[in-house]
Amino acid sequence: MKGLRGLLRATAWAAAVLLAGCLGSVPPVEQYLRVDAVELSCDRPVSEGRDQAQGVVAFMDLTALDNLDRPAVLVASGNVLAPSTQWYWEGSPQAVMTGIVTRMVNCLPGVAGVMKYRPRVEHQAVLGGSVTAFNVQRAGGTRFVAAVRLEVWT
Repeated sequence: MKGLRGLLRATAWAAAVLLAGCLGSVPPVEQYLRVDAVELSCDRPVSEGRDQAQGVVAFMDLTALDNLDRPAVLVASGNVLAPSTQWYWEGSPQAVMTGIVTRMVNCLPGVAGVMKYRPRVEHQAVLGGSVTAFNVQRAGGTRFVAAVRLEVWT
């Protein structure tokens, strides 16, 4: 009986030491990454684009694949994507790419974009799609990789 109590005390003491070591570590500092669209030669106001446009495109929010729909930066090493514990995106991949695609479409000549699709707003086409890649690739030097599959409905 005495030996069993001593074994239980020793086990409890070892568990307490292990837990104290795990719980006492400092987590990594969070850092946020911002993805800026490449500067385009078009900086026209949206109202100006609508006045001169022959076609109006309504935008549906882009979706993202389930594995990409997270704030953590995915780091690719070969074919394996692992979420970072230190780096986070400033916005969700679908929100970032929706903003970039909207800006690029609004810069097309003769086209004006209407944010957020509404059936009652007059438009000639609806643009939607999904983000299929949004990660940092380490092979061959660090680089950002993004891919979007767009669908246009008229």
